[in-house]
Amino acid sequence: MKSIYSFILLFFITSLALFSEAIGKLSKSKIKKGEPLTLEIVVEGRPNLKVPNQVVKSGGVAAEYVGTEENISIINGRTSQRKKLKFRIVTSKDGKLKTPVIPVIVDGVSEDVASIPFEVSKEKYEPPQVTSPFDDFDFPFNRMRKKPKRTTSPSPDDFVVMFHTNRDYVYLGETLVGYYILFYKNTDGFYLQRDDYKLPDFPFFLSEMLYDVGIETPRETIYNGKKYSLQPYQKEIYALTPLRKGTFSLGNAKFSIIDSGMEFDTSQKTIDSKPKNIKVFDLPSPSPPNFSGEVGVYKPFIELKKQTINLGETIPLILKVKGEGTGTLIKDPLANFCPNEECGARITFLNENRNRKFIKLDENRYGFST
Repeated sequence: MKSIYSFILLFFITSLALFSEAIGKLSKSKIKKGEPLTLEIVVEGRPNLKVPNQVVKSGGVAAEYVGTEENISIINGRTSQRKKLKFRIVTSKDGKLKTPVIPVIVDGVSEDVASIPFEVSKEKYEPPQVTSPFDDFDFPFNRMRKKPKRTTSPSPDDFVVMFHTNRDYVYLGETLVGYYILFYKNTDGFYLQRDDYKLPDFPFFLSEMLYDVGIETPRETIYNGKKYSLQPYQKEIYALTPLRKGTFSLGNAKFSIIDSGMEFDTSQKTIDSKPKNIKVFDLPSPSPPNFSGEVGVYKPFIELKKQTINLGETIPLILKVKGEGTGTLIKDPLANFCPNEECGARITFLNENRNRKFIKLDENRYGFST
């Protein structure tokens, strides 16, 4: 009797993040009665975070979970990544108080974030008066400050859009982060939008939009001998993976800027972004035997649902491939396991699942985990 085996092949792309400590930070240490107060629990890296309790109460103080924020910070060429759990602190008491101990789960490990002391005065908080519907409205990518309006149109160099990356060179198959930054001066009221009719140009690169991440930059810099304020374009942040070696110009695109910083009128102009040149190096030679072109560090794992079976019974088998890389060229390694019937087993492919995460791999280097 021929034995028949059924195998399940699954490819997982999972993160290899290490355990990170959760640290609590209050927006203020002293507030008036009724004044908003926010607690942020910051965890470096990109771990899996869970909040077991939406509301935690202790000593007349409640911490209400309001959401999670994730961002990539690139300052002076150094890249870091973190997650933030945000809580609203609510109390009707005054005096010296402290936040409740808040339990969180970091990569499956339970951790208690310690209480943080704060003080509430007896003085009642009065919200600021809004004189214009736009005074306190948080426009994305806008900075609306109450300064005297200009009476002249902006000069050609008042706005500059540049494409930036976290690295100046990569090897074939490595991933880098790309994003746009607006350099501006002599204005504080504007709206920036990329022209949807002209897609960003990334020749010979695979591009993938990153969601739930943000870019932090210095507020000001000197460019061409002039002082500019900086505003990252948070709508579009890309993971870019090169397909061939060479030097490439990345990020050529058109942007529209509506300048509302003038006293009697607004102006709109279209500008071209300044692209970034990236050097892509070939992989070391010679390549390993049977090299498929997939770049990364991977490890295979086998999971058997049963250790013992009867003759003719099927046995489910799961093959997981984990590591660092895009995983796009990984193929079924069991496809040619039994090329003829002499091995006495038949392999049936049932399912394949690919799931990627964009994480920090090491110092100043980001990419996909596989």
